[in-house]
Amino acid sequence: MAADGVTFAATPAKLSVPYNVGGLLTFLNAANLRLAKEMLFSADPLPAARLCSLGVINHVVPKAELETTINGMARRIAANAPCRLR
Repeated sequence: MAADGVTFAATPAKLSVPYNVGGLLTFLNAANLRLAKEMLFSADPLPAARLCSLGVINHVVPKAELETTINGMARRIAANAPCRLR
């Protein structure tokens, strides 16, 4: 979940530092290869709305509603039967 107006970037390419292999694998599991290449090679920030439309994040909400929305989702998850969360 992210607030509207937020951007995400993979910046090691701009910082001349190597990528962490574990982090790369996690990222590749969330993003398709074309998007991953764009973000990893360009290091340009992408808006949360675009990442949401591509399925990398689930929700984009107004910043003022972010905490309330996250807490509401956490309460709904916690209210489920424990065997459903495994």
